[in-house]
Amino acid sequence: MNYTVSITSQGQFTIPAPIRHRLGLSKKSRAVVSVKGDKMHVSPVVDFLELGGSLSTRKKASIAAVHDAFEEHLGGRSVK
Repeated sequence: MNYTVSITSQGQFTIPAPIRHRLGLSKKSRAVVSVKGDKMHVSPVVDFLELGGSLSTRKKASIAAVHDAFEEHLGGRSVK
């Protein structure tokens, strides 16, 4: 599947919807952009907190609670 996209004067382009859906990308998703040879590659980055349930734990915690605990660990500095 190939798409032609326009690049703005600020170097931005839109990832076509079918590709975003296939890769599970949403508004808040992040991606890694790399160059291999003469090609640019864009790969989705998975936030490990979104893997909810894939790691076994004894205690269940919400994503917000985990973020809060992490910020507290960092001394109040925001990770957002």
